[in-house]
Amino acid sequence: MIFDNPSPWKIKAIEPIPNPSPEERLKALSASGYNLFNVSSSLVTIDLLTDSGTGAMSQGQWSAILSGDESYAGSQSFYSLKKSVKDLFGYKVVIPTHQGRAAEDILFSAFGNKGKGVVSNHLFDTTTAHALEVGMKVFSCLDKKDKVFGGNFDLALLEKYLKEEEVELIVATVTCNSAGGLPVSLKNLRAVKKIADSHSVKIWIDMARIAENSYFQYLNGEGKSPKACALETCSLSDGGWMSSKKDGLVNIGGFIALKDKKNKEKYERLVELEILKEGFITYGGLAGRDMNALSVGLGEALDERYLKHRINEIKFLHTQLEEVGVPCVDPGGHAVYIDAGKWLPHLKSEDFPAQSLALALYLVGGIRTSEIGSLCAGRDNDGKQISCPGEYLRLAIPRRTYTSDHFMYIKRAFEIISKNKDSLPKLKFQKEAKKLRHFQSIFEDFSWTPSKYLNL
Repeated sequence: MIFDNPSPWKIKAIEPIPNPSPEERLKALSASGYNLFNVSSSLVTIDLLTDSGTGAMSQGQWSAILSGDESYAGSQSFYSLKKSVKDLFGYKVVIPTHQGRAAEDILFSAFGNKGKGVVSNHLFDTTTAHALEVGMKVFSCLDKKDKVFGGNFDLALLEKYLKEEEVELIVATVTCNSAGGLPVSLKNLRAVKKIADSHSVKIWIDMARIAENSYFQYLNGEGKSPKACALETCSLSDGGWMSSKKDGLVNIGGFIALKDKKNKEKYERLVELEILKEGFITYGGLAGRDMNALSVGLGEALDERYLKHRINEIKFLHTQLEEVGVPCVDPGGHAVYIDAGKWLPHLKSEDFPAQSLALALYLVGGIRTSEIGSLCAGRDNDGKQISCPGEYLRLAIPRRTYTSDHFMYIKRAFEIISKNKDSLPKLKFQKEAKKLRHFQSIFEDFSWTPSKYLNL
């Protein structure tokens, strides 16, 4: 599949890949408290922990870095970023931040009210954490019925929440990370907009992967190009924020974007928080060179040739794993999601099957991935487990980084695990972190021995 669509780029620089021995990997797991976030990158062969800031930049972006304007105020790099955001997404107001969670911090600090609700198709972990931090209630209304647009809102459930709860805002996560990276259709977003307007509730877009979402919309006849779909998606919102480390194709960066400054009080509050938490409004925690690279990357991410290859490499790895018998969520953008709950039926949700599988994958082949399930979902403000769409292991694919050879190596590791997957153990906390627990929690000993180990 991927071979019918060769990469629309060629390699100019390479980075050596670490090749730790099985003994080194076992030692690293034990030292990490069986949490892959604590493993040094020098001991990771293929790193699929996240697609956030881990991709390769283009020669156009590197050239832009050299011309970055590092002025504290009025940086020309800021105006380049502002123009790119306006041209591509239609937002006239741009507030840069050093990354997406900084944007979330500012937004929820400005707009969030204790006891009020935020409704989404499904928020990602950091968004949930920021909403809970200001005392908001979080409601999800994901509708997984559509095989292509599995990130859509359940419109009836959305209407129900808006009638029964005091909802402050609606957030559309595009693509929906916690739901297998599946996209949201323009048709669904138009309906959400109509419902939101009838209840006088604002809509915000989590734009981290808007280019990939727009490509799915384009493929399914919802627009003339990915750029046109992105523009219409944003036109249906009151504003958005972006972790630009995803579809901005950069290693650091983010922003908040608004249609205008009509709500003067809210805008001024955002600016106050920006200056307090991030920096002056024309740099917001970013160097001028980073804003320049982002200005270029936003346009490159919406290029049809790039997006075709990007989505096809996800499909390729998805197909290879299904050939091994690994159950995967229907292919979406940015990652392959393995249904660990289905593949490991002997482990219950509270046993964290996807985390157990993640540890096995690292042990077998030095491949680092992340759990997107009950562990990642965490607990609400009352200490109750937050429900999640599934017990998924996410293989997040960095952009313009790995080749089909690497994907075949990943396939071989799963072939080995499949031979004795039924003996994968349950995991128990040794120390459970209170917030965003998947980043910091420590687990009890992981006793599992694979039938074979891999080395590149």
